[in-house]
Amino acid sequence: MNTFERNLSNGEGSSTILGKRKTTDNEADLSTDGERKKVVKNVNGSSVTNKKGNESRSVPFRKARKQDKMRIGRAMTQFLHLIDYEIINPRLRKYSVLCPTGYVNTIVFSKTVSCSCPDFRLGFQCKHIYFVFLKVLKVSPRSKLIYQKELLAKELKLIFDNSPEVILPNKKEIEKLKAIALIKRRPIDGDCLVRREPLNNNEKLIWCQSGCGNNVHQDCFDEWKKRSVK
Repeated sequence: MNTFERNLSNGEGSSTILGKRKTTDNEADLSTDGERKKVVKNVNGSSVTNKKGNESRSVPFRKARKQDKMRIGRAMTQFLHLIDYEIINPRLRKYSVLCPTGYVNTIVFSKTVSCSCPDFRLGFQCKHIYFVFLKVLKVSPRSKLIYQKELLAKELKLIFDNSPEVILPNKKEIEKLKAIALIKRRPIDGDCLVRREPLNNNEKLIWCQSGCGNNVHQDCFDEWKKRSVK
């Protein structure tokens, strides 16, 4: 693969962790038994289990919204990388996620789920939280737990027990990731590097987020990539 292909192969960005699984996909699917236990609603709409003595949520059980789907899409495609995490106790973990802007946000998973980013402070379940849920902890995207701002102790245990082993990038790799995060997108003007036609012709564009920052037409890049591998 030449330099141009390496630089453009992640045109839409990437969201990854460096690690390996120690469980199977079925084991990490939290939309199964643990989540399907019957619940009843209390007077303020919170979800509580139907067994006496069990804890309940202080906030209503959240359902997926349009903005959630949008942020999940960002979590799965944008330049997001886990660069550090800490297990404080069996019910508390902290994750450090490098963002496309070069900032590092801290995501906390305990009884409450939180992030240090502005989007979370505005009241949204942010892309960083979804990144940790889906890419780090490997919770099933079908699970309703990913939308919750509070998690019960049994839910936390289920999530943590089924999470894969994570191998973090080393210091040199982290510095490289931070350098890539500082790459800015070039202005959308001039011609496409592949087809040599104007970029501003209302066709879908992608850009190189891991190197030069140049823009190309999505269709042009897809066709060029097909030809280059023959």
